[in-house]
Amino acid sequence: MSPKTKSKNTSNAPKNAKKKKPLLSPSERHAVYFHSAFTALAVLVLVAPIPLSMGWRMFLLLVGYIFGLPLLGRRLGHERWGDLWTFVFPLSVLQVLPDWFMLSVLGSLVFPDTGFPFIGTVGAYMALMWSIPMWVILFTVWRLRKRSTPLSAYVLAVVLTIVIFGIAEATLWVIPIWHAAPHILAPLYVAIYVIIGEVFLGVSAWYAYQTVADRRIPAKVVGALAVMLIYLGSIAVAYLLIEHELRGVPGISAESLEAFQAAQNPAVDGAAEAAPAPAAP
Repeated sequence: MSPKTKSKNTSNAPKNAKKKKPLLSPSERHAVYFHSAFTALAVLVLVAPIPLSMGWRMFLLLVGYIFGLPLLGRRLGHERWGDLWTFVFPLSVLQVLPDWFMLSVLGSLVFPDTGFPFIGTVGAYMALMWSIPMWVILFTVWRLRKRSTPLSAYVLAVVLTIVIFGIAEATLWVIPIWHAAPHILAPLYVAIYVIIGEVFLGVSAWYAYQTVADRRIPAKVVGALAVMLIYLGSIAVAYLLIEHELRGVPGISAESLEAFQAAQNPAVDGAAEAAPAPAAP
């Protein structure tokens, strides 16, 4: 081959061998690997016939996630993982208060006894559980924001919130972790008023994290507190409009709920009234 021919072939090489840009960045790819492995481990631990209560299984899995995620991110050089963790972890702890409110004040949520201690009336492991969906939602939206518009990021935050929390509401009652109270409007176990509140949770969390990203932990805690209060207020308003005004659920008391449930099941109530009174001794 002549030098002229060799030079010509070399000059054409870059045009014929264009490198395709990877679909996922290393940070995104490693996040997918980590959460896929955690999901597989969680399924294995939850279904394995081991002498450990479901609450303790959940707690140990969540502790592994809470410590494993930032440590792995630091080892792999993904600083965003840790920065995002310092926002979603305090938010997760604060989310115990809205759950407690729904159970003890609204009477709209049930936490079965899973053999693990409670914070008030809420399974204590819930202080860690919110970290997982919130990290996934905010990390995904953060990565999209680098490629798209601010509006697209907010739309994705809404869609991911509905999908992720909808799936959680529809499936986690099987374990059981929590479920809507029997009188709540919850097709396929998904409480409508809660999903509305969770949309506000996802949107406000994304707005707050943009504000406190790369700032010190106190700023992130204040941002998390603001998000929790927005969520708490939104579920209260959604409950008022949907359950109380639209469906006529009365104010929460033992007597009013019993009367409401009896009205919802007239056949059962009528059968009770038709039953003969016991004979006098």
